[in-house]
Formats: sequence, C-alpha cells, structure tokens
Amino acid sequence: MKVKICSFILFSLILAGLSAVDVTIYEIQFTTSPSGDSPYAGQVVTTTGIVTGTGFAGYSDNFFISEPTGGAWKGVYIYDADQNVDLGDEIEITGTVSEYFGLTEIGSG
Repeated sequence: MKVKICSFILFSLILAGLSAVDVTIYEIQFTTSPSGDSPYAGQVVTTTGIVTGTGFAGYSDNFFISEPTGGAWKGVYIYDADQNVDLGDEIEITGTVSEYFGLTEIGSG
C-alpha cells in the first residue's frame, strides 16, 4: 500500500510539472536577457489575446495575437495553429514557446 501511495504522489508531481503555465503575452515577450529570448522559451504556456494578423509569410493557419491594450511586448506569433481564426477574434491558446530567427512564437498543440 505504501508503494502505491508513493507512486501516486510521484505521478501527480510529474503531471503538475507538465501542465501549462497561465501567463500574459507581455510576460512571454518581456525580457532583460541580452539574447532577447523569452524567459518562457521551451515551456508550455496558456495565454489569451486578440487576433491582429493572419496569413503571415503565406501560411494561412499562422497568426498574431495581441493584448487588447496593445503596446511593446504585447503581441506574439502563433505557429502551426490547428484552428480557423478571423481578425478580431479573442482566443486562448496553449502551446510551447520557442524562438525562431529572433521571433518569439507559440506552437499550438
């Protein structure tokens, strides 16, 4: 019985580590690192935003979202999205933050 309880606790801790972190777009984008990389690079996050651009670089399923207030560090590129969006839609997205040629992006899952 003791082994089952320890296994359950370990499994729960592993799952907790894999869950997404709720953050704002600003938190994803703002950095003081000289590299300019997001402090969340490589992590799974959940964020919300307004669709402000679609069809970037010829990819109809990739788009930008921004915080409603706009401003510096308040927009992010969504890469490989498996959803149809229109300008002005408010969406919540969960995915992995990555850096690609100086562009912070979220790859949706």
